[in-house]
Amino acid sequence: MTDRLLVQEGARKWEVVLADAAVVVGRADSANVKATYASASQLHCRIEQVGGSWTVIDLGSTNGTFVNDGPRLTGRVTLRHGDRVRCGPAGGLELLVELAVRRTLPLVLPPEMLRKPPAPVPPAPKPPEPKPPEPKPPEPPPAPDPGELGQVRAKLAQALGELDEQHRLVDRARGELDAEREQLREAQATLEDLRQELLAMRELWQEAEARLVEADKVAAPLRGRSGELEAKAAAMRPRIEQLEAELREAEAARQAAEQRAELLRQAQTQQADECEELRRVVTGQLARIAALELELAQARHAAQR
Repeated sequence: MTDRLLVQEGARKWEVVLADAAVVVGRADSANVKATYASASQLHCRIEQVGGSWTVIDLGSTNGTFVNDGPRLTGRVTLRHGDRVRCGPAGGLELLVELAVRRTLPLVLPPEMLRKPPAPVPPAPKPPEPKPPEPKPPEPPPAPDPGELGQVRAKLAQALGELDEQHRLVDRARGELDAEREQLREAQATLEDLRQELLAMRELWQEAEARLVEADKVAAPLRGRSGELEAKAAAMRPRIEQLEAELREAEAARQAAEQRAELLRQAQTQQADECEELRRVVTGQLARIAALELELAQARHAAQR
């Protein structure tokens, strides 16, 4: 059996084989184990080998990473067979660790055994004083223990991994900070444009107010003149109506005179004297009509003023 992860997110279950490369868990497209729940961050945690052991480290997630329902991870934790890694709150993404070689914890003695004082030993008889030994040449330094050297290398690799992770976090934070600075610059430019538009609108508003004041000044005397003209027109309206009535009467009389003149023309051979009289009547009526039309025109002209 190879090292693997049994992943479960709600009703979804699948398997991820653990090889030499690290496994990144999160909602980002670049993640090896892609989560869909919003409780998981874009880059939530990473599982990788350090010193021959699989470890898990949180990548600055929002809701945290937990192993076997323990406290929230603040550093790197070594994984064992059967461990459960949970991303975010309960019910979210969980990973069950299955290792081909099941590693056990080293033997740890209870505190009572470590703190138990040694039994008293009776004093031994004092031996005779030996002769001072001859000086020996200095012994070479002891060779380093391979086990301790491996632990040091593992710790060094772990520290380097944590340092790389810190560098990646710093780079990501710098990128986010640069993006926020760019957004801030764009917002400041937009704000400056809005300020310029506001100043232009204020100038237009002040110019419109000045023109409105000038228009009021010009319109004030016109309003008084309009009132006077309306009063004159109201006073002259009865006279105009009277003249129009007289004009209608004169027009009716003219039409009647023309009709009568036509009859008289037909009989002018017999009634020459009467026709001449009628011509004088018609001429007088026409003069009256002209006078009335002239007076009507003058009245209309006065009303239009």
